[in-house]
Amino acid sequence: MLYAIIKRQEAISRFLLPHEADLKRLGIENPYMFGSIALGDAGENPMSICFDLCRLEPNMNRRAFLDLSKSLAAAALVTAAAAPTHAADVDIDAILNDPEAPSEGNPKGDVTIVAFVDYNCPFCKQSAPDLDRIVRTDRHIRLVYKDWPILSEASVYGAQLALAAKYQGRYAAVHHALMSIRGTGIAKETMSAAVAASGVNMGRLQADLDTHGEAIAALLKRNLAEADALGLEGTPVYLVGPFKASTLDYDGFKQIVANARERQAGH
Repeated sequence: MLYAIIKRQEAISRFLLPHEADLKRLGIENPYMFGSIALGDAGENPMSICFDLCRLEPNMNRRAFLDLSKSLAAAALVTAAAAPTHAADVDIDAILNDPEAPSEGNPKGDVTIVAFVDYNCPFCKQSAPDLDRIVRTDRHIRLVYKDWPILSEASVYGAQLALAAKYQGRYAAVHHALMSIRGTGIAKETMSAAVAASGVNMGRLQADLDTHGEAIAALLKRNLAEADALGLEGTPVYLVGPFKASTLDYDGFKQIVANARERQAGH
């Protein structure tokens, strides 16, 4: 049932997140840069995104440019058809302070990062180590996870495993285990094996899935509704204070956190 709810989001993501092999076939050598442009600049003129990408990817040929232009134009049409909710409908407190949403870092941190992620998203996996590092080294960041499984049915399964592990205090262990699986299109069996290897009590995990299944589904639906209200179109998305970003490395996280602090200080 939950998987059916995310089908529209998955359709959008198919346009915004082409498969890495397809990008390389088109002559695009840096698929992660594509993810950053397509997601970070969502809503901009598709052709301007293409020109930016061609500037960064000199090996892209003319045919690839035209193919990519069509894909991004289609993405813009799908996004427009989705009719995201107006900002007035965004409940900021619910996004920042859902008591069921897992969190890490400093609970009294002066900057909060809200991470919308999917365990089958290669860009989420690309950024995950640097996100962990900035939270660990800064020591004043509160990190809130929004499991947003929009890419596949297995993504929903992974999110359910991670959220069930929360009831035995092992959400972080499962989250990091799932983010450490290389590649995309990860099967449920592979996810289960990675979770078991993380040291989670699998018997307890299954019991918590059975007992708290409705609460987990309700949280995932709230995350989906919040993403819709914000007009989000693909993973990852990082809300950092008043800023929104996609795929970032450590320096990118460091800079956007500094910008958030400057904005809070009134600079």
